[in-house]
Amino acid sequence: LWFEWEGEPRSVTVSIGVAVVSSGITVESGDVVAIADDALYTSKKEGRNRVTALEVGGHSVSAVGVKPQLVGE
Repeated sequence: LWFEWEGEPRSVTVSIGVAVVSSGITVESGDVVAIADDALYTSKKEGRNRVTALEVGGHSVSAVGVKPQLVGE
């Protein structure tokens, strides 16, 4: 993603990690944060502009490895 800042072109990338908690289960907040952190680092390892979602039970969900197509890529 490109934009202009103070007259200079700049590039921005994003890596996102998401923790998915199924309804009806009880989890500790620290577990949710740890899974989201794992998902974030998976996104970073797999490449830029990526969203990775991991289920708190440790199983990957269908959103793993989603890389949205951005204008200009």
